[in-house]
Amino acid sequence: MKKTLLLLGAMGIFATLLANDIETSGNLQIKAEVVTPLSLTLNPLDFGIVAQGGTKTASNPGEIKITGQTGRTVNISFTSNGVENNLFANQVTLTHENQDGQSIMYTPNVTLDGVILNSQTIALNNGNAELKVGGTVTAAADAALGNYNTDVVVRVAYN
Repeated sequence: MKKTLLLLGAMGIFATLLANDIETSGNLQIKAEVVTPLSLTLNPLDFGIVAQGGTKTASNPGEIKITGQTGRTVNISFTSNGVENNLFANQVTLTHENQDGQSIMYTPNVTLDGVILNSQTIALNNGNAELKVGGTVTAAADAALGNYNTDVVVRVAYN
């Protein structure tokens, strides 16, 4: 009888240890923060008239106005010609609106408060930021006459 009780006791301790090893529980915390919606106002960059073989600097830069929650930072990215963040790159291609294969080159600069932007992270002081989009455009001496353009997709997201 002692052996049976000893065996049953040992099995009970083993079952308790085994149960603790195969099951556990905890609390998963779920969080969310509500913020002011982001909005963009985009005003185009128009170089106006550029002569064949000439280079022109933007005299009236385009604007990107970002509105959101005061004190937050946002990440901004640009896509043009299938290239992500190419407003930080050296050149962007503007294509002729009617003639395939014809292009001119745009060398951009994007500024925030007069300083060339070299980071994708922007602080929303007073709930907004205003970027200026300028630079130069260069037409080759044999560039086809007519209008050239490109679209830049601007994306802004809270960090």
